[in-house]
Amino acid sequence: MKLTIKTIYGIQALFELAKHSGEELKSAQIAEAQNIPARYLEQILNTLKKNKLVKSLRGNKGGYVLSKAAKEISLLNVIEAVEGQITFAAQTSGDSAIKSVLKEIEKGLADKLGKITLESLLNEKNKQDSVFNFSI
Repeated sequence: MKLTIKTIYGIQALFELAKHSGEELKSAQIAEAQNIPARYLEQILNTLKKNKLVKSLRGNKGGYVLSKAAKEISLLNVIEAVEGQITFAAQTSGDSAIKSVLKEIEKGLADKLGKITLESLLNEKNKQDSVFNFSI
């Protein structure tokens, strides 16, 4: 399975919003911080908005915010919002044993991705940053 750049950018955009929890960020701020082409990001944010992962706020100080807490948004949510449901078995014709194994893989992958939240990604980044930010 290969994630498209659209999904990667979606994850990055949500990660940036999670870093600034509660703050409204303009798409240009997200694009600059995560090095995402601005026009493409707008399309992705619209998709994420339709799937209720972000809210857009109008007005001079408007922008985007997460629609839920970072601990409630998983990588599975993002992937399914952008790409649709993860599926291998539906693409397989023929032997039901193969289909059964592929269904198991789908479930395992979905379970794993469902446990990785934006909050856990932020925690991992903070751990990595603390390893490299030490003084002598």
